[in-house]
Amino acid sequence: MLNDLYNIQSHGLALKRVDSVNFSIAVFTNAYEEHMDFHGTVDNLMTSYVKLFRLLKEGGYAILNADEVRFNHYLTTNYKDMADHCRSIFYSVVTYIAHL
Repeated sequence: MLNDLYNIQSHGLALKRVDSVNFSIAVFTNAYEEHMDFHGTVDNLMTSYVKLFRLLKEGGYAILNADEVRFNHYLTTNYKDMADHCRSIFYSVVTYIAHL
């Protein structure tokens, strides 16, 4: 069994650099608009990040920052069947509404 850890950037997701990888766990920390020169719009940036969770293996784990309200809303709006595909775990450094 291989256990690898990757830091996947929105550029890599948009450019399909990890399309052949099926992740067991995906952790989302934050969405900064620093890559707007590449993505053009916030919607394109968020779409790239959502792709990471679509690459999860069936039954995988999505670990999400509960403090990233904008992204979490975008994710649930644009990936409605995510709960059927993987398990979500939320963590927080600001709020107490989280699993960790």
